[in-house]
Amino acid sequence: ELRGTGVNVLTVYPGPVHTDMGTKGIAHYQATAASSLAPWGTSEELAHLVVHAIELGRARVIYPRSYAVSLWFPNLSRWFSLRFAPPLRGAKPD
Repeated sequence: ELRGTGVNVLTVYPGPVHTDMGTKGIAHYQATAASSLAPWGTSEELAHLVVHAIELGRARVIYPRSYAVSLWFPNLSRWFSLRFAPPLRGAKPD
């Protein structure tokens, strides 16, 4: 609808970012080998990418970039997340 009107929309898909909120949130999960391999980004880099994307009129920012694979392989990404997501601390296994 808004194409050609000068209005742009930017969708931001942030993965884990090193912030107080991220650190406090991850503390509720048990550490696993898979979770320790998950890439984390910085708030500074994410902010830089968002500003740059706005300046260029881009439609999306995915950060850290390695999470972009979920666009191309959503079922594989869903399976991987369900299989390797760390359990909540104190949760009983299925």
